[in-house]
Amino acid sequence: ELRLVGGGLGDRKRDAEDRYGIHWMPDLPSLLRESDFVSIHVPLTPETHYLIGELYAERDDFEAAEGAYLQAIQRDENSPQAYHSLAQLYGKKGVKLEKAVAYAQKAIALNPRSARYYNTLALISFRMGNYSQAEAAIRNAIALDPDNPSYQEGLKRTLQKK
Repeated sequence: ELRLVGGGLGDRKRDAEDRYGIHWMPDLPSLLRESDFVSIHVPLTPETHYLIGELYAERDDFEAAEGAYLQAIQRDENSPQAYHSLAQLYGKKGVKLEKAVAYAQKAIALNPRSARYYNTLALISFRMGNYSQAEAAIRNAIALDPDNPSYQEGLKRTLQKK
């Protein structure tokens, strides 16, 4: 049985829902959970590649997410989100950790006001056993977001390893 589901960032089209029997999903994660096939109709921009990477990463499709993030970077070398997400992807999988560090550092260079980017660098550095780099990065994250308890906990764990 074919069941059409819809949703997105644009205005909801109730007339199309009624005419074609489309079930409206309130958000993208709901839409993805209900879908066997997804068709995306948007211009293929660096931001689109980044968002496609996010969708693949959410579904734990490492290769597809990696490819989408790399496409986003290829199309826009100044996208801190794409560098950061690629660093996170590698860090979570425990692969290409040297590249992950380089991508996290590039994200920070492009947006030095992001505590999340410093935290990602800290987590990857910690995983690699580079506790001095991890400490410096987590201290930068704390300076930008001093009330974040996970950053405080990260610093505590890092200092215990040193």
